[in-house]
Amino acid sequence: MKANDFEEGPGHHSLIKEDGQWYMIYHARDYGYDATAEDARNARICKLHVQDGIITAEPYENRV
Repeated sequence: MKANDFEEGPGHHSLIKEDGQWYMIYHARDYGYDATAEDARNARICKLHVQDGIITAEPYENRV
């Protein structure tokens, strides 16, 4: 997991499998966060797809 167009600081992830579907749980913060305020990282989850040994996170309209 890495920074993208709308979130930064992702890390400390875990993977879970539920009913045959893989998910990643991680934390990140939205871009535009005021660094002088409290840390705005929060827990997030994304659905993962595995095909031909390549793992991709399912994109949402404005989130991974």
